[in-house]
Amino acid sequence: MSSKTENDKSKRKNLPGWFVLLVLSSLATFIWYQIPESSHPPINQVETKKSPVIDEYNALITCQNRVRNNMRSPSSAKFPPMRDINVYKVDENEWLIRGFVDGQNSFGAVVREHYECQVEYTGQLLIIHNFKFIK
Repeated sequence: MSSKTENDKSKRKNLPGWFVLLVLSSLATFIWYQIPESSHPPINQVETKKSPVIDEYNALITCQNRVRNNMRSPSSAKFPPMRDINVYKVDENEWLIRGFVDGQNSFGAVVREHYECQVEYTGQLLIIHNFKFIK
């Protein structure tokens, strides 16, 4: 019988802790909703004032997409790592890219094609100038 009274006492000791936690969380919620919405920090808000960062990587990917679309078998295109491709910055928003791609020709044989293209960022678009396969 004494163990039952001890359990009752320990339950009563834990009850105030839970009650205090419940009261504090209710009070915090009440205060949060009293603050005007304009002062709450924005949630998942993306800042659109900044212009996107266009760099040599973006220019390279744009050029490689053009190369892939001009191949006999676009799905067979295998590009080397970026360190094996020459990317030259011509101007602030212009790059010259020279590289190679391995892919299947019309007979199914894997061949290496060298390419060159010039990519320009106009402020809204990446435009490809002078794309060609080099022999």
